[in-house]
Amino acid sequence: MNPPRADQIVKQTFQLSESVENISDWLASNTGLAKGRIKLAMANGAVQCKKPQAKWQRLRRATARLPKGSTIQLFYNPVLLATKPSSPELLE
Repeated sequence: MNPPRADQIVKQTFQLSESVENISDWLASNTGLAKGRIKLAMANGAVQCKKPQAKWQRLRRATARLPKGSTIQLFYNPVLLATKPSSPELLE
């Protein structure tokens, strides 16, 4: 798999056939994105998982472990992740 360009949007869904000990390492090896970019995306809520018999939840910890049968969704948009919120203004 070719690594995505720096400005490319990545939307991928994975079904785990075996358990994963470190999700950030696993995503980095299966998506072509750098581990640092994966961690930033996870911290901002761009990675979701659904464990067997459970609801969808955001993965924010890079060291999360997932059991066999889990589904992972990655929504990586570098433009959106680089967006900074504007400064708040005090209303009087």
